[in-house]
Amino acid sequence: MSLVQPTLRFGISSSKSLSAEQWQEIWQIWHYATNHHANWRESWHPSRVQG
Repeated sequence: MSLVQPTLRFGISSSKSLSAEQWQEIWQIWHYATNHHANWRESWHPSRVQG
């Protein structure tokens, strides 16, 4: 295993059936969090998502 440029893959699932719009919102929050919060200890809330 190399830690020089690791590739991480994540999946999101739900026990409930979600609409395409709900999944779009979930992925929008996910992308916002991963792109704007490199320090995972920093607190964030989905209400900060702009779009």
